[in-house]
Amino acid sequence: PDVAVRAVSWNTDLDKVIVAVDSPKTPSDYYYLDRTTHAATKIGSAYPDLHAPELGRMQPYPYKARDGLDIPAYLTLPPGKPLSNLPLVVMPHGGPDARDDLSFDWMAQFLANRGYAVLQPNYRGSWGYGRKFTEAGLHQWGLKMEDDLTDGVKKLVSDGMVDPKRVCIVGASYGGYAAMAGAALTPDVYACAGSFAGVSDLPKMLSYERSYHGKNSQSISFWTSRIGSTYDDSDQLGATSPARHADQIKCPVLLLHGEGDTTVPVEQSEYMADAMKHAGKQVDFIRFTGEDHYLNLADTRIRFLKETEAFLKKNIGN
Repeated sequence: PDVAVRAVSWNTDLDKVIVAVDSPKTPSDYYYLDRTTHAATKIGSAYPDLHAPELGRMQPYPYKARDGLDIPAYLTLPPGKPLSNLPLVVMPHGGPDARDDLSFDWMAQFLANRGYAVLQPNYRGSWGYGRKFTEAGLHQWGLKMEDDLTDGVKKLVSDGMVDPKRVCIVGASYGGYAAMAGAALTPDVYACAGSFAGVSDLPKMLSYERSYHGKNSQSISFWTSRIGSTYDDSDQLGATSPARHADQIKCPVLLLHGEGDTTVPVEQSEYMADAMKHAGKQVDFIRFTGEDHYLNLADTRIRFLKETEAFLKKNIGN
């Protein structure tokens, strides 16, 4: 009961299967299932040293955006903490063509274990809720997609669960963009912002895609449909590029980026760091040698968590 079960590997006869079983408080356990005998034997765990009492309760937390759109979201609550005046980490997913779901999330659970509530909104543009919902995010980077995050914070504050003065936004890839945009475009909402491999300058990102993939590539077609056209939407792209509005930032910003990232080049974090320094703002920039866009290396993940933990503790406590 209350767990997700999925086949992850099988033989050609489909009678020998490796099955993963998990839930928000249960990291993946793997079983060898013999379908001829119906016997299942546990063969390993993704995080064998984690135990349920150390992990937060993850629950649906739907709310309405200011324009009436229903925003599905998930809230992970820190174990053993009263559900009032909590420090909050807003953690928008990457993509943005992706979604969060009710499953084990190592980053959310780490933050919950450290005493933070974690909000994961499936803002407009996310997958899994129908074409209209996904298309509602087209050309809305830094606009309605960002409002969806702000409205989740406001709902938690109005419900009395979150301290409005202790709210931070942390994300990777598009989530990193949303974190920097949150700091630059809604500077009164967040006490700090952290980005891993985020996009900070939309026109320069589209220029990179053109040079890397070609101006007629599928990649350019896709990103133009999502972000907008460098030519037709140039004013909007500039207005929603965090690096171009560093002077509006009021909170400390942590930037992390893999030097081997070819999805979002490290220059995107360099632009943001340089702009903030030029504007006299507080910024820390950490480069990960040998890392790509996906936090694939264990050492990088561990350092990412330690740096994020220290950053949050300094700026919103726990």
